[in-house]
Amino acid sequence: MWIKRQEGYCLKEIAGVHYLLPYGQKVADQRKGIVLNETGVFLWNELQTSMTDDALAEKLVHHYSADGEAANETQDEIQNQTQDKIQNQMQDQIQDQIRQDVKQFVQELLSLGILRECLRPCCAEDADDVTCVYPTKEPFVGCLEIAGMRIALYGSRELISSQLDAFLKDCSSAQEKSKSELQTESQIKMQIKMPVQMQIEILQRTTSFHPNGKTLIRNEELVVCENEQGYIILFPSMNQIREAHMTSDGRFAQIYVKGVDKEKTKEELFHAIRHFFLFFAQRQGFFAIHSASILYRDQVWLFSGHSGMGKSTHTNLWKEQFGTKIINGDLNLIGWSNGEQTNIGQSVDKPGSKGHPIVYGMPWCGTSGIASTKSYPLGGIVLLGRSDNDHFESLTNDQKIVRVMQRMISPVWTEDMLETNLKCAAKLAKEVPIYYLLCTREPSAAQVMKAQIDQKEIRRMKEQDSIDREEMQR
Repeated sequence: MWIKRQEGYCLKEIAGVHYLLPYGQKVADQRKGIVLNETGVFLWNELQTSMTDDALAEKLVHHYSADGEAANETQDEIQNQTQDKIQNQMQDQIQDQIRQDVKQFVQELLSLGILRECLRPCCAEDADDVTCVYPTKEPFVGCLEIAGMRIALYGSRELISSQLDAFLKDCSSAQEKSKSELQTESQIKMQIKMPVQMQIEILQRTTSFHPNGKTLIRNEELVVCENEQGYIILFPSMNQIREAHMTSDGRFAQIYVKGVDKEKTKEELFHAIRHFFLFFAQRQGFFAIHSASILYRDQVWLFSGHSGMGKSTHTNLWKEQFGTKIINGDLNLIGWSNGEQTNIGQSVDKPGSKGHPIVYGMPWCGTSGIASTKSYPLGGIVLLGRSDNDHFESLTNDQKIVRVMQRMISPVWTEDMLETNLKCAAKLAKEVPIYYLLCTREPSAAQVMKAQIDQKEIRRMKEQDSIDREEMQR
């Protein structure tokens, strides 16, 4: 558990006695002050930055350790009288008692609202590195590997949906096992063979961390609040998920579940994890489009439209008539290749996003049940509309950009997120064909679309042949 000072309390020495006194809103809320002894003062001063209760206990153990470095901060007379005795008594039993006392101190101040539970801080030291691993007490489940990004999952394996199995890799170097003791960052990194970009904890308990902050999104399915730590996310339509917290960089998330109904919890967690993944993926230059997709001529074509426009019907027509493979029945993730490397850590307007757009497999596929773990080049995007006959209508460049952006399900919680999605849509409109197909639900709709793609491919091959001949003549 990570803790930090609650705003609205200050430490004052009054006639030789140390008080924690409320001010501002805490006074208005009729909060009371408390008296701290020397140990309490030390612990309060250490909590200037957020840390775990275990780390705080170790600070106190070190304070009273044989090296005497921290003890030099105490009163001289106390040091002279007790230093030798303390050094002699710092055995395992005494250290354990200190740790228990610290945990009791923390719980007392949490109950009084003087301390608060908080999210883990971002890995500032890893700002230029995609690896970020936090200490945890939860058992390691495995790593989700999607589009080259690895998301480490911690919690109960029985709460993880089988729909994630194809993307779940065993990245550990040892057998999975529950740890009763807090695993340090170095211990966890030893367990995980490959770099981890994101970490999700699934916790079967409640939390005392409730600073909701500014509401960004509120509807029947999702509530998103932004605060100094990151985001509080609620799922009003879900029964087994209490709430979820995520850091502002998206590297770390905690999901608090009831877990009473395990099958229902599995289902809800599967959908909830998608929100955290899409947030983090967007920051890494990957974007999700609400669309069904097929593989044709070694490229993926996306078919997208508003509900009822027939994207699933259209892809099924392709499968029935031409034997084409359906890649995903509802959602598709797009990024840009950079040689053999994906653009992890790069936004859509940075050098790492250069290259051809790629459709990456991901487990979320609506109710279709059709998903792929493989990635393919993006051929183009087909925006669908209903009509009594099958025909194309031209779109201006701005119409292409706006309509593609509107079909994205990557988050738009803020103006910056909207701008990021627009950049992606503009890049797609520049690099791949975007068609507006008004069509029936008849086989002819697929035939018309296939003919258009075939004609495009013939033109491309002729252009390439012409370029090759010119180069040979040179």
